[in-house]
Order: sequence, then structure tokens, then C-alpha cells
Amino acid sequence: MKTWENSTDLIGRVLIAAMFLFAGIGKISGYAGTQGYMQSMGVPGALLPLVIALEVLGAIAIMVAGGFLFLVARGAGGWSLDARRERLTSRQEQS
Repeated sequence: MKTWENSTDLIGRVLIAAMFLFAGIGKISGYAGTQGYMQSMGVPGALLPLVIALEVLGAIAIMVAGGFLFLVARGAGGWSLDARRERLTSRQEQS
């Protein structure tokens, strides 16, 4: 059950990050069109590089910071030093 929960958290984080990353890359590939659309809606086209940077860096932050937040919220689990110490202790007790 816990594995299912961990997997869905990871998949959700990857999908959200992909959404932002693809949106930023799409704005880069259609720069002139996106800039024209922004200006037609009353937003200065000069803000487009900031928007692109926010989306691309935001995607990276979701992946990196999301992983750290996950560790803070749930702990490292089987990868933590406490879990390693417990495994070593239980092996020594069995010997």
C-alpha cells in the first residue's frame, strides 16, 4: 500500500513538472506568436522571457524541491540511516 502511495506521488509530481516544462518550451518555439497574443491581451510582450523562465525553472523546482519536501514530510524510509542501522542490528541479533 505504501509503495502505491509513493509511486502515485512521484508520478503526479513528474506530470505537473512536465506540464510546466512543455508550456515553457512551447512558448520558446512559438515566441513571436506568444508575444503577440500577450500584447493583444494587454500584457507587455517584454515579460515573455520572464514567463518562460518561470515555467521552465518552476518545473525543475517542482522536481527538485518536491523531492526534498517529500523527504521532509515522509522521511527517507528505507534509505535513511536509521533504517540501515536497524537492518544491521537485526542481522547481528540473528547471528
